[in-house]
Amino acid sequence: MPKKIYITKTVYENFNNDEKGLYIMKTLGFRDIVKPKMLSSVGKVMTLKQGARLQNIDIEVIKRVFKEYNYIVED
Repeated sequence: MPKKIYITKTVYENFNNDEKGLYIMKTLGFRDIVKPKMLSSVGKVMTLKQGARLQNIDIEVIKRVFKEYNYIVED
């Protein structure tokens, strides 16, 4: 069953207890936010959309990659 993630929810809300999702985030270039301390601090206030903007990663690329891994991506 596909997991649903939201680009307007925090990284923590989307990926806390989701190792696969954190792995995908890391492969996309989010190397620091997936670290446990960063996830439990900055990840609680940073949305996926904000993180993409800060890391200069196209949100459409993020959506496409997560869909390839059987995630449903909502705005």
